[in-house]
Amino acid sequence: MFTLAKRGMFLLPFLLALGVLVVSSGPSSDGIRVMVAPLPTPVSQKAPYAGYKDVTIGMSSADVRTKLGKPQDESDAEDNFTISEFESARVFYDENKTVRVISIMYTGDLKLAPTPKAVIGTDIEAKPDGGMHKTVQYPKAGFWISYVRTGGDDAIVIVTIQKMAKEN
Repeated sequence: MFTLAKRGMFLLPFLLALGVLVVSSGPSSDGIRVMVAPLPTPVSQKAPYAGYKDVTIGMSSADVRTKLGKPQDESDAEDNFTISEFESARVFYDENKTVRVISIMYTGDLKLAPTPKAVIGTDIEAKPDGGMHKTVQYPKAGFWISYVRTGGDDAIVIVTIQKMAKEN
């Protein structure tokens, strides 16, 4: 089951990738300094990680449920799947009931989680606490991929694939 803290962690990759993460980073001349995360630069046209367990952007909710089984929580807007004790997935649907976001969370035994290179095609330099994040856009494919690993001893890895407007 998703705790409120874990649900909040699913929002982080979306905000980072959209460049709208606003952080108060201490006092400045006007009292607050605000920083906005930069938008990622497209690196490649071919994503190394384009789906999860054969679930891809644009797939129907019925096909998702066939691939992943019965969701723990199910609605027209999103499904929550518990894959194992250490792995869960949330799939969000658009108004046509097709996949617009796939977000997978790995907890506990992170040896089961994919590496940054497997997800975004490159290694990511970890921060001193072990945390790391990177988002790569694939405009021609119509989605972006985010890899987030929280810092600390109880780290969590979140891989998110989200639909974006296609380039012409």
